[in-house]
Amino acid sequence: VMTLRYQMRVNAYAGFAHQQYPKFEFSTSQTEPGGDPVKLSIVRPESWRWQNAFNFILAIPHYIVLIVYIIGAIVLWVINFFIILFTGKWNEGHRNFIVKVLRYQTRVMAYAMMLRNEYPAFGLS
Repeated sequence: VMTLRYQMRVNAYAGFAHQQYPKFEFSTSQTEPGGDPVKLSIVRPESWRWQNAFNFILAIPHYIVLIVYIIGAIVLWVINFFIILFTGKWNEGHRNFIVKVLRYQTRVMAYAMMLRNEYPAFGLS
């Protein structure tokens, strides 16, 4: 949870989703300690050890969809780099898409890393 939380914060900062530099503080709690605009809390449910053994294989369809979404997010990020450079403002539709892709990526990674039992829904809802 700690590494996934930090990865999400670095990705959000690198993608210009917010301006606060991610702190080098690592809390071992499963709940969000606060202090950062990007928040992630995962409470791992109790389960049998073998029950989640193949989550990373079951997530393969999500990896394929995620690759397509990430390519689209990178294209929009490059376009918005120039939009921000000339206008000083994000295109809100593009920003919302990129944030939704980051959230979807985090849900898939949490499932694949056996931190959640619920199979993630396809899509950016």
